[in-house]
Amino acid sequence: ILNGSVQAPPSKSYTHRAVILSSLCDGISRIENPLISGDTSATIKACKAIGVKIEGRENYLIISGVRQPEAPGDVIDAENSGTTIRFMTTVASLIHRGFTVLTGDESIRRRPMQPLLDTLQQLGVECWSTRLNGLPPIVVKGGGLKGGSAEIRGDVSSQFISAILITAPKAKEETHLKVLGRRVSKPYVEATLKMIQTFRGRVEMNGDGDYHIPPRQEYSPTRFRVPGDFSSASFILAGATLTGGSVVVEGLDFSLPQADMRILDILKQMNASLKIDKEGGSVTVKKEGVLEGGEFNLSDSPDLLPVVSILALKAKGRVVIKGVEHARFKESDRVAV
Repeated sequence: ILNGSVQAPPSKSYTHRAVILSSLCDGISRIENPLISGDTSATIKACKAIGVKIEGRENYLIISGVRQPEAPGDVIDAENSGTTIRFMTTVASLIHRGFTVLTGDESIRRRPMQPLLDTLQQLGVECWSTRLNGLPPIVVKGGGLKGGSAEIRGDVSSQFISAILITAPKAKEETHLKVLGRRVSKPYVEATLKMIQTFRGRVEMNGDGDYHIPPRQEYSPTRFRVPGDFSSASFILAGATLTGGSVVVEGLDFSLPQADMRILDILKQMNASLKIDKEGGSVTVKKEGVLEGGEFNLSDSPDLLPVVSILALKAKGRVVIKGVEHARFKESDRVAV
């Protein structure tokens, strides 16, 4: 039985975004409570490779950004991080002169990149897959993001949209980005927009999935505290529910968009007892009675698929999980697993 209280680990998504946006500032930012993990370390190393100075202190990072990124002296290795390779592919377009090669481990070299490359090409960037199959390794020619009108698919990964939105404010001309078709993982894009706003960037919306980005913007250095991660917290909350324990998860921020905040609604629907303190940033969970079944659409929160699958094994009724086809394109085919 799990009992007690625990601090939620810092958010990986917000750490990636904070590091990259700080790197694109002309000045010094302080990022507090960052998650230091394999994926975020890959992003930190990638930013250092384009001339950014990043110093790790006790529970915070000091990041000296660059107005003009420089061509890296070696290949950028995203390791196992899809966010790193997608975000840094667009950042590489901002390099004044030279080429950037981006790759990753075996699973990253199976992750789709073509929709992002197609959109960058529409915005005046020369970039391609080295094997011409839409998969990493990727080559990006520097020279700056021109801007203009572009379209992007919304049904494979929200990371494509976020990657363009982060770099488009630095384009030479205004950018119009239209998201085509069904959109998955929308809260991740909302998190990106929130972070762009935090660093004083501007993205205007002309309706759902239709973005207008003014050109030649400068991001402002800032001090940002990374919130606790609902994705990591979901495993702890589920563990307490499954074992009949009582656990308090602290350090959560309800004011910042997070896709996996959805775990709270799911646990409620399955008959778990929750006490939510938005002001104090905590959630208390305890199992009361039998877990119920239900139908859950996880198109906006695919990372909850493993958690909900395990909860489903202990539910009294049938559990139906929908909207997770894009989970096949993660580090593994999570549906098959």
